[in-house]
Order: sequence, then structure tokens, then C-alpha cells
Amino acid sequence: MTIREIAETLDATWLCCEEEGDRVLRTAFASDMMSDVLACVTEDTLLLTGLVNGQCVRTCEMLDVPCVVFVRSKEPLADALDALGENPFGGETALGIDAENLQRLAAQAKIMARKYDVVVTNPPYMGSSGMGARLAEFVKKQYPDSKSDMSTVFMQKCMDYCTESGYMSMINIPVWMFLSSYEKLRKDIIEKKTIVSMAHFGRGIFGSDFGTTSFVISNKHVSKYLGSYRRLFEKQGAVDSVEQKEEWYLEGKGRFVARQDSFEKIPGAPVAYWVSENVRKCFEASEKIGTYASPRQGLATGNNEVFLKLWFEVNANDININACNYEMFEKSKKKYIPYNKGGAFRKWFAFLDCVIRFDKESYEILSTTGNHLPSRELYFHEAISWSKVTSGSLSMRYVPTGSAFDVAGCSIFSKENLDYLLGFTNSNVMLYLMNTLSQTLNYEVGNVKQMPLIFQNLSYVEQITRKNKDISHCDIESFETSWDFRKHPMI
Repeated sequence: MTIREIAETLDATWLCCEEEGDRVLRTAFASDMMSDVLACVTEDTLLLTGLVNGQCVRTCEMLDVPCVVFVRSKEPLADALDALGENPFGGETALGIDAENLQRLAAQAKIMARKYDVVVTNPPYMGSSGMGARLAEFVKKQYPDSKSDMSTVFMQKCMDYCTESGYMSMINIPVWMFLSSYEKLRKDIIEKKTIVSMAHFGRGIFGSDFGTTSFVISNKHVSKYLGSYRRLFEKQGAVDSVEQKEEWYLEGKGRFVARQDSFEKIPGAPVAYWVSENVRKCFEASEKIGTYASPRQGLATGNNEVFLKLWFEVNANDININACNYEMFEKSKKKYIPYNKGGAFRKWFAFLDCVIRFDKESYEILSTTGNHLPSRELYFHEAISWSKVTSGSLSMRYVPTGSAFDVAGCSIFSKENLDYLLGFTNSNVMLYLMNTLSQTLNYEVGNVKQMPLIFQNLSYVEQITRKNKDISHCDIESFETSWDFRKHPMI
């Protein structure tokens, strides 16, 4: 409907911008809470609200909301009308605002400039993709270290509201504690503020959520301060009940103390309060996987329906599973090669059930679409692969020669000791260290590069790894969807 049709249906009174009456609106949203408006309202949305102050209007301006309807027979307050540009009073100043309202704005400015001993809030949660153009640009310019989510922007803003020795407290999603996009924010807190206490809840407080953490941060840095931390979950990614977390809290489980100065000893400075000093020394003293091997993120086609198929959906004679490089594949005159797309939890040997169209014409198209075939020099090489996103545990598997790899099927390439790397990356030590760098559902290439690597008992580890690869490969061959299926093992 157009704005004009909506106004006629509601028998509404126009306050401003009647010339925009022919604009079409596709959705509507009703709320009196600006945090909900920030999270849910987008462009081309009609907002119905009983909030009749200037804050509502200014919020809508940031989100590029084209139309607001004040409901329940409420009349907008003077500051709302001023924000709309329709001053109901006479005697305008040179700024276009009458003296009375100028005084009100000055009073509001004084309030906004105040500093507080304590600031407590439940911030709005909205990623950058959900922000309107004006809001995104404002946040990017004013809060570059926290711009990825409104909840982290509010962390910075609330600390700005604190006095020099004030305290800020909130409940938030824990992304700021680990993700690389918030590294500058973390380092600013570590170097200039003090984390006094934290209750790290994991998932389950708000149902099947993204995890939650509540914390108190002092606006003043206290060197060598021992912060108090509670880790109220046992398995990363698990959804525990509120009752279970309450029980753990009262029993004193998951209690830690940590000096935040030590967080910077780990790459990316994650808020890894639970790790020991020995673990921190491992990151400082050991060689990194990224200096020995090449962890890489793969390609994105941009149109999987066109380029990707399950191997049994195409003619088997059109698939080349043995090519060592693109030149060999092109000479074979075939159309498809195996494709590593990540997939479900599986250790030791990869289960590749997809193929990608890789003939000359398709290859040229893929070179200019999607993400333009990154790391193409490593296609067809044997590798160790893992799924970038998983709700389960990290699982590494061997990928033989002859395939390409997906953006979600991240891979490690090495000219030597690949079996040792596979054994190490599938170990509990590797899992523990990875969860030190990231407590999210993502296992990023950058995190794998930063993993410490120690070579010990090389031949023994490689022997055990090869046995595990063989067992896993035999298991795959027992499935009818496997390339190498011959006969069910129970027949």
C-alpha cells in the first residue's frame, strides 16, 4: 500500500511530508520499545507506535523508516514535532527553533553530556546487515572498533557515559570476547579498562540462543587486577536449561580468577580467562601451523544450483576423480571433479558426495563470479579439511588428490608431514586450543593458522593416523552413496 492509502484507511492526520504519499510500503511493525525497533524495522516499513517523543523520530531517521503512525489517539510531543521539522510554536530562532524549545534541547544536551558512576543496560542486538544505510554509516564512522553489532557499539557508548572511575555493566552476546572483528575493542578494554567480574553463561539463558555473557567493567585500568569469572556451561555449543545453570552457579562450579593483562599473550587477545599459564606459553613459544603449512578458505560459486551436483546426479563418465592439476583435467575432456563442501562431523577421511562443473567454460565463469576462485593454485592437491561452521566438535579429515574445496570446506596444505598434521589437528589438545581462540560455532582459517605446533613422536603419530584413515575410509565405502561402494558389509 502507499502511505496515502494507509493514511486514508486509518483516517490519520498528516504531520509532515505529504509529498511522499505515493511511496509504497511493503511491511509494518508495531512496538513501543526502541530496542525492538532497532532490531526488527527495515527500509520500506511502516512503524506503528505509542512512543510520541523525539527519540522515536530520530531512531526512525537513523533506520531510514519512511513512515511513522502514532497510535492510541496520542499526540506527538513538542520535541517529536521539532524532529519532524514541523515546529508548532512561533518565534523561531536563527536555527529554526523557538527559544522555549531551544532551552529544552540545551537541557537535553546537558543530560546527554553527563557522566555517571554506574551505567547498566540490556543493549539492542542487531548486526551490521540489519542496519539502515544512515545508521550503518554513522556507526562505522563513530564506532569503528565495535561497528559489527549494535550491542558492542553500546559497550563503547556506555563506557563513554562513565566517570573516570565509574562502572559499566550489561548482558551481551559473547562475540566481542573472541571474534577477530572485535580485536581492537578487546585490546582497548584490556589496556585501558578493568574487567571486574563476568558470568559466562553459554547457550540456553534465552532458549536456543547465540550464547550470553554478563559482566562488570571499570572505566579505570588496574594493573594485575584479578578478575572473577564464572563459566556456566560444560560443552561448547550445548543448550543448557536456566535451572541447570543456576544449580552450577550455586554449587560454585566454573569459578576462575584471571589477570586480563595475560589475555594478550594469546593471538587476537581473546577473553580466555580459563586457560592456564602453560597454555599461554604454548602460544608464545611454539611454531604456528600457519608458518609450517597453508590453511586456506576455498571457493564460493555464487550459484550452487548451476555448478554443484551430487555425484550420482550426473553421468559417471563426465567425472574425473584422478586429476592432479587443471591441465590434466582439461585434457581428459570431462566436465566434473569431486568437490569438498565441508559437511557433517567426520574425522580422518573425507566423505565427498558433491561434484563441481569445472570444464573450461565453467572455470572461466567461476573466475569472474562468486569469490573468483581463490587459492586456485592449490586445487587438486591432497589436503586436511574441516567444516568452517558446526554445532558439534572440530573434525579434521584427509582429502585425497583430485578435488576442489568450498568456502565452508576449509583446508590445510603441506608438502610434508601431512599425516602428522592430521593426527595433531584431530587431537583433544588442538580442540582445546581452538576453543581458546573462539567460543563461537565458527572454526576460522585465521584461528587454525595461529595454532601452536610441536613435532614429537613423529613416526608413531603418523602410524596411528594412517590406521585411523583406513578405518574411516572403509566405513565410508559401506555407504551406498560412496564412490567406492561395492557391497554392504553385513551381506
